[in-house]
Amino acid sequence: MLRGVPQGSVLGPYLLSLYVHPFLNLLNSFAGVTADMYADDLSIIVKGQSREDAIPTANMVLQKLHAWSQENGLAINPSKCEAAWFTLSAHTESDYDREGKWPLVVAGCQIPVMTMGASRTTKLLGMDLDPRLTLKVAATKQCTATSQRISQLRCIAHKEAGPSPNDLRTFVIGYGASKLRYGSELIWAVATDSAKNEMLKTYATLARIVSGVPSTVDPESALLEANMPPLHVLCLRARLSIFEDTRAC
Repeated sequence: MLRGVPQGSVLGPYLLSLYVHPFLNLLNSFAGVTADMYADDLSIIVKGQSREDAIPTANMVLQKLHAWSQENGLAINPSKCEAAWFTLSAHTESDYDREGKWPLVVAGCQIPVMTMGASRTTKLLGMDLDPRLTLKVAATKQCTATSQRISQLRCIAHKEAGPSPNDLRTFVIGYGASKLRYGSELIWAVATDSAKNEMLKTYATLARIVSGVPSTVDPESALLEANMPPLHVLCLRARLSIFEDTRAC
């Protein structure tokens, strides 16, 4: 192997992190720019008072990215590049770019920019982001994906032929609840009450599978019977761990 790191290896992500660390330092040295990586996913945040301020800076950063990748033998996949315009403004009309005045370009390809009113959302590490960062779409999709797993879990939750109660609880938490809780430390902080209620109902269904109680049992009793902590406690605990990790750094 002449270049790159073995895919799927334990050492690969560490070697890649060491390799790109100088480039991340370069990007973070620009005013109003924050860059970070998780494995091979690069996220760049550019702050500006308006698009007129942010887009030129973003294109400058993308030019640096393209030049560095060519010099160091790493290829950029423009088809996997996404951008989103986040704003606190209530005037959604300014979000649109009908005339294409502010294109984002990397490696000669234009990157689609998600704005208010767009039919699609952009994803960050598998979590959908909306222009107002309410994360309502993310919460809904987490519940939908978990519901699909609930159907599978019900098939194996047989009192006689199924696993023991302790094994079932471990499997439900690891396979079902983990899907629901992905990103919950962020979702729970900004989600609407309706989105939170949807997550709570889905979590209560998981508890009923563990405890084996009927669907008519209230969520609190189902959680108590399943020996599962409330969802909001888990979300707050995960959110606190973020600040603890940040303070430790």
